[in-house]
Amino acid sequence: MSIAERRKKIILEFDFAGKIFAEEEEETLVVSLKDITEHKKAEEIQKTLYNISNALNTTDKMRDLYSNIREYLGNILDTKNFYVALYDEKTDSISLPFEVDEKDDYETFPAGKTLIAYVIKTGKPLFANRQLQDELNKQDKIDLIGTRSEIWLGVPLKVENKVIGVIAVQSYDDPHLYSEKDIDILTFISEEIALAFKYKQAEEAVRESEEKYRNFIETTHELIQSVLPDDHFNFVNKAWHDIMGYTKKELSELSLFDIIHPESHEQCQNMFRKVLAGESVTNVEAKFMTKDGSTVFVEGDVTGSYVDGKLVTTLGFFRDVTERKRAEEALQRAYDELELRVEERTAELKITNEQLQQEIDEHNRTETALAEAKAAAESANRAKSDFLASMSHELRTPLNAIIGFSEVLEDQIVGKINERQKKFINNVLTSARHLLSLINDILDLSKVEAGKLELDLSNISIK
Repeated sequence: MSIAERRKKIILEFDFAGKIFAEEEEETLVVSLKDITEHKKAEEIQKTLYNISNALNTTDKMRDLYSNIREYLGNILDTKNFYVALYDEKTDSISLPFEVDEKDDYETFPAGKTLIAYVIKTGKPLFANRQLQDELNKQDKIDLIGTRSEIWLGVPLKVENKVIGVIAVQSYDDPHLYSEKDIDILTFISEEIALAFKYKQAEEAVRESEEKYRNFIETTHELIQSVLPDDHFNFVNKAWHDIMGYTKKELSELSLFDIIHPESHEQCQNMFRKVLAGESVTNVEAKFMTKDGSTVFVEGDVTGSYVDGKLVTTLGFFRDVTERKRAEEALQRAYDELELRVEERTAELKITNEQLQQEIDEHNRTETALAEAKAAAESANRAKSDFLASMSHELRTPLNAIIGFSEVLEDQIVGKINERQKKFINNVLTSARHLLSLINDILDLSKVEAGKLELDLSNISIK
C-alpha cells in the first residue's frame, strides 16, 4: 500500500497473517499486519553493499566501477543525478571522473566555494535544501554555481582520514526526494568507494607501471635477458631476439654459455659466480655469438633476484657496442700502422742523418785540409813574393849587363861586326829586353802581393 506524505510517496511493506473465526452464523476475519519496511530496506541495503563489494573485486576500470555503484545504489536511492568528485590539492580544482546529471555537464572546475569544496573543507556530510543553500550563501561559505537544485546530498570520500573528494546525489524538482537517513546510507557507500578508489588507484598505478615496464622492455634497443641459476634462459626481450637471431623455441634449448663467445667464457663464469653469491656486477664487457656465428660486442650490468637469500634469476641489461668496438679496432689498427710507419720513417731518418753527418764530417775534414793547404799555399806564395821582391836587383843586374854589352856590340864601339853577327846580337838584345820586361812585371806583381809597390808620381796631360 502507499501513503501520500506531501508530494513524496512512501512505500510500506507488511507481513500479513489472518484467521477466520466462526461464531453462530457469522464469520470473522482477524488480520495481523507487521510493518517490515525497515527490515526490507536493511536487506536491500545489505544486498546493495554486497553487490558494490563484489564490483570492487570484478571491475577493472574505475569508470565502470562508478557506473556499477550508481546502478546498485539506485535500488535504495534515486541516482538520476549522481556524481563522484575528486579534489586536486595542487591545483585546487575539482574533477568529475563520473557524472550523470539532467542539467549540468562538467569535467573540471576550480574548487572555489562550491558545495563540493564546502564538504571537502568541513570533512562532514551535507544535507542541503534550498533554504540551507541560501543561508550558506549569505554567510559567504558557498557560491551558488550551476543549475540550482531543490535538494543536494553529499558525503566526503576519505582515504586514511584525508578527504579526497565527494559523492553526491541531487534533485532539481523534488525537495523531499531524500531524507537525512539517506546520509547514513551514502556515507557507508562512500567508505566503500574510498577504499575502492584507493585500491583501484594503486592497482592502476601498478598496471600502468607494469605496462610502461613492458613497453620499455619490448621497445628498448638494449639486450635484456633473465637467466635461471642452471644457466638456462628465463626471458629475453625483442631486441635480444632481433640481434641474436634465435627463436623462442630455439632459446628454450640453449644455455647462457651457448651464446657466449669462447674468449668471454672465463670472464662470464666469474661474473655468474659473483651474482650467485649475491653481488651485482657492473660495466661488464663480453662477446656474444649470434645464431649465424657473428660476434656481437656487448657491455652492461647484471644483477640477481633473490628469495630468502637464494638466487631465483639473474637480470642482465646489455648494449650492443659492436659498431663502436669495430671502430675502436679500426682506429687501433690505423694507430698501430701509423706507429709502425713512424718507426720505419724514424729509422730511415736516423740512417739518413748518420749519412749526412758522415758527409758533414767529411766536408769538414776536406775544408780543414783545404784551409791548411790554402794556408800553406798562401804562406808559400808570400814567401815567393817576398823572395822575388827582395831579389829584384839580383834578377835585373845580369839582364842589364847582357843588354848593355849587347848594345855596345850592336853599336860597334869595340869593333866592326858583320851582318850575321849583327843579327845575332839583335836577337840577344830583343830577347833580353823582353825577358827584362817579364821580370819587371813579375816583380811588380810580387811587390803588390808583398805590399812593397812603389808609386812613381808624374804629371800627365788629361787633354
